[in-house]
Amino acid sequence: MSLHISLRLLLLFCLEGSRRGQPGAQADEVPSASKTLVWGPGLHANIVLPARFFYIQAVDSSGRNFTTSPGEKTFEVKITSPGEHLTRIWLQVLDRKDGSFLVRYRMYSTYPEIHIHILLKNEHVANSPFILEGPVYHEGCDCPQPSGPVWEAHMRCPDSFPQIDRDLSAFPNVDPDRIAQEIPQRFGQRQSLCHYTVKDNKVYVTTFGEHVGFRIFTDSILLSLTRKVWLPDVEFFVNLGDWPLEKRKLTDKIHPIFSWCGSNNTQDIVMPTYDLTESVLETMGRVSLDMTSVQANTGPPWAEKNATAFWRGRDSRQERLELVKLSRAHPDMIDAAFTNFFFFKHDESLYGPLVKHVSFFDFFKYKYQINIDGTVAAYRLPYLLAGDSVVLKQDSGYYEHFYNELRPWEHYIPVRADLGDLLDKIQWARSHDEEVKKIALAGQQFARNHLMGDKILCYYYKLFKQYAQLQITEPQVRLGMERVEQPTDDLFPCSCHRKRVKVKVPFGTKFLDAALCIPTSAKDAETAVTLTHGAGGDMDFKQLVSLAHALASAGFICMRFTCKCLNLGYRVKAYHAVWNYLKTLEKFTIKHIFVGGRSMGSRAAVALARQLSDSEPEEAVQGVLCLSFPLHPPGRTHDHRQRSEDLRALLEHLPVLFVSGTEDHMCDRVLFEETVKEMKAGVDVFWLKGANHGLTVKGRTEDSVMDEVNLQVLTWLNKQDSRVKAVLAEKDKVLKLIGSELLQTEIRVMYELLYILNNSYRGNKTFKGVKQVEQCINRLKMMKLEAALQDLTELCPDRIQRRAGEWDAPSQPFLEWLCLKVLGGGQLMSCSLSRCSRAFMLSKQQMKLEEFVILNVVITSMVSRLWVICRGILASLSSLYQHLLQLLGEVAEAHPMSFLKEFSLPVDMSQFLPPSDAFLQARLIPQRKKQQEVQQGVKRKANEDLGVSINRGSFLKADLKPFLNSIRASTRRIIQADHGPAFWKNVSKAETFTDLATQLQERLAGCTAHKSKREKHILNFLLLKCRRMKCLEAEGHNVQEKLRTFRQKVLWVLSPQRRGPKSPRSPVLTHWNKRSTNLHSVRSQNKSSALRASDKAKKRKRQKKRSRSSLSGRLRDKQQNKSRCEGTSETSNQNIHNDIDDIFASIGL
Repeated sequence: MSLHISLRLLLLFCLEGSRRGQPGAQADEVPSASKTLVWGPGLHANIVLPARFFYIQAVDSSGRNFTTSPGEKTFEVKITSPGEHLTRIWLQVLDRKDGSFLVRYRMYSTYPEIHIHILLKNEHVANSPFILEGPVYHEGCDCPQPSGPVWEAHMRCPDSFPQIDRDLSAFPNVDPDRIAQEIPQRFGQRQSLCHYTVKDNKVYVTTFGEHVGFRIFTDSILLSLTRKVWLPDVEFFVNLGDWPLEKRKLTDKIHPIFSWCGSNNTQDIVMPTYDLTESVLETMGRVSLDMTSVQANTGPPWAEKNATAFWRGRDSRQERLELVKLSRAHPDMIDAAFTNFFFFKHDESLYGPLVKHVSFFDFFKYKYQINIDGTVAAYRLPYLLAGDSVVLKQDSGYYEHFYNELRPWEHYIPVRADLGDLLDKIQWARSHDEEVKKIALAGQQFARNHLMGDKILCYYYKLFKQYAQLQITEPQVRLGMERVEQPTDDLFPCSCHRKRVKVKVPFGTKFLDAALCIPTSAKDAETAVTLTHGAGGDMDFKQLVSLAHALASAGFICMRFTCKCLNLGYRVKAYHAVWNYLKTLEKFTIKHIFVGGRSMGSRAAVALARQLSDSEPEEAVQGVLCLSFPLHPPGRTHDHRQRSEDLRALLEHLPVLFVSGTEDHMCDRVLFEETVKEMKAGVDVFWLKGANHGLTVKGRTEDSVMDEVNLQVLTWLNKQDSRVKAVLAEKDKVLKLIGSELLQTEIRVMYELLYILNNSYRGNKTFKGVKQVEQCINRLKMMKLEAALQDLTELCPDRIQRRAGEWDAPSQPFLEWLCLKVLGGGQLMSCSLSRCSRAFMLSKQQMKLEEFVILNVVITSMVSRLWVICRGILASLSSLYQHLLQLLGEVAEAHPMSFLKEFSLPVDMSQFLPPSDAFLQARLIPQRKKQQEVQQGVKRKANEDLGVSINRGSFLKADLKPFLNSIRASTRRIIQADHGPAFWKNVSKAETFTDLATQLQERLAGCTAHKSKREKHILNFLLLKCRRMKCLEAEGHNVQEKLRTFRQKVLWVLSPQRRGPKSPRSPVLTHWNKRSTNLHSVRSQNKSSALRASDKAKKRKRQKKRSRSSLSGRLRDKQQNKSRCEGTSETSNQNIHNDIDDIFASIGL
């Protein structure tokens, strides 16, 4: 759901961007009815607001947004209800003067259905008429949504609010019993407080202090919320005064107190201000200033506004007096005056006279609005931001609930607390008019997105919900509390559809008590869920009631029934009677039935599912829901085989969901997991951490636990839809392949090879081929295919939405975008296949060269495995694409809103891929048939061609030794510059890696000057290794033995013709030295026999000289080791290791 919010915000941003930076339609042009945009929460029946609203953006025939008003009466809006001659709905169309309109309407009665007609010269605009299938409740209707997460999803609430997280972080937990005693003792005598308890969605309150009249605002918002959503049980205190109260430090014992505003030196929990709260609840009511009316009264256009800073108010702060003084000194820049004196009456003669009140809407005749704190934060800031003037906001220690999301110089112009730079800021604003206009529009957009009525309700609900989760004891209705009653409307009473309907189910000669929870659009509901209780209790068990309401809110018909008999066979018969009753209901068209229950009720549901599977068609039961399944009696784990017999007998097509607590004493987790492995049915298990058999968790409220359980059940039910289930299954396959450890390992191997070979093999064709494979892998990461597929679950509408037509506007565009993403991923995988093949062929061509045998074996193996993995990903993407197209067809048919205008999605991915990869589509069909045969018990031998193993030495059909010996004999000798005696001496005397690094750097500079590239490569690698050891040396590690070994290696590698002292690794280095040839050495095979004989003679001469120098070098090493390592019994042979970095560095790789 967060994706829908993000898209809507992006849509608004795009609208603003087109309005500001792009050429828009002119006022004299005519809007297009078909291209004009309509959106907003007021177009959804399940979003209940005091005053609902939506937006209209005028667009001309060429697709350009209007940036100025096309006329106040351009659009005609009508709201009707079928079958009603008169609707009690007050409607207003507000022109925002920027090419868009805000339509708001307040309902005074509930209607079964309403139609919103939007007309442009008698022609319907966009998808008008918009039909809100009811019942559509008005603000006063007491019909709360039982599931908090469902209500949040309907309201499109943000995932979190930064201010709530910040405020509650100061309280690890809250003890209602403790604060109920301590807060009144600490603050009750001197401050005005309200002590609230919300229990079973009813509000109770008691007050402390004298001035408690402001409790009406808190009462109103709590009553409004409890009419819309079932609030968790919560107990809290509200500060009714202006100033925040909790001034203790975090290290002291602080108390949680809710306040209208906060400050930098207090720890109060901040709510939206009472002024903003009342404006939301009383929009189109008794208030005239609210967030919607401001948007229609923003004054003249920017160019016609007065370039003066404006302020009016009362004398509630010293800085306000200074502002008036500044205004008198600079009347051409500031227009500031008092409308009332209260705190500084004795100074009225200095700062007076008083001026008449100015309508707040007239403020926006001025470009610059000054916002200065009063007694606390100035509560007018939301309305100032909503206008199209820029706000000059004073730096303040007070803040409201949204201040942390505001950004200076982005949403407002900051001014110092003492107003010392106010004149400079005004002067800057005058000289940077375009920049200031952008700041004003950004602040306006912030207010429209974050401070409207729906977001304020979301903030309150999130605050109470997260605070309730901190409570460690149950909230109580304390002594002296009185209930705050909901207002009544006898003239237009509201009938809530969420109230249960009691029914009697025939059962032999008796009747079973049952209750039906019916969704809003019951005529379209095709799926029912039956639930029953455990060995104790009845159908009104709180968990079952909560789940039933959540199911009804999600579009499922839910029936609960009571059967208190403890005989399992009798329970199953009763359950069968309920199942038959549901099948015969004529009021609904029920096609699918899920059976479920809690504890013993879940055993009865499993037994019924087994019976119906034997006697009825497969569709008789769609799935089984088991809450706290009792696998064995308490302490008698040996009985689990008998109780799990029905579970093991369930057929493969039947999905089962288990919801159990980790501390359930009637369900041993080890035995349960063994039972699940033996089941043939598809099983999903949700373990509720810390929950017992009753699904209660210590330290958590019952409501929060039930919300979590309900959400898991709803998610599982929606997954059972065949179309959505197939899409999600294919998505999981792709994600599993992309995130597989095998693929990640091959990528790491490829990166390591490219890192090692980067310097010396850049011109090698094989290296370039592997580099191209790397580019494909990097592009796969950059396109964020995995992240897009992770969001696919939210993009797939559930079964009820598709049948009821309750679509979110971005559904089809999102799916089309995802299809393009999958097509792009498929094309990238196709490119990866071709590049892997090319790298394989290039590496195979160089396999005959002795110096590249090992390297090319590694490369061919790696690219072969990458090719197989990429082929699997491409096949999975192709299958996913087919399912996405089918789902997209359903979406487009139910609610067409095409995003792709000049591009048609191919019916098959093979049409989008190169012809060389089209064969994959043909292979998919036999593979699917093979999978079906395996599922039916038919075993076939796999015929997949994965290649054959290569026997070393047999693929050339010849003896390689003479050939390789000739290559060694003809290897070109490396010519290196002779090193001066000073360098040798300094390296031999180096006592630390720091000294050695200095010598190498000096030598490297000399190589650069003389353009000795070969030696420069060797020195670079040696210096890199030396710097690594230098870091270890700086950390205090003993590296003396490493220093001696490394120094000997430096002297040997950089010596002329590699003579000199050898390190203990000399056999390995000698072996690699013999193989350090280049590709051009093969040409030496064509030399004449005389020249070859001469080369052999020279080689023997060099070997004699090398043996003599090696002998003398070993003698010197022996003497040095004796003097430096005296008393040490172990030799340096213990430190011998084959470091691949050192070996490659020694030969210049």
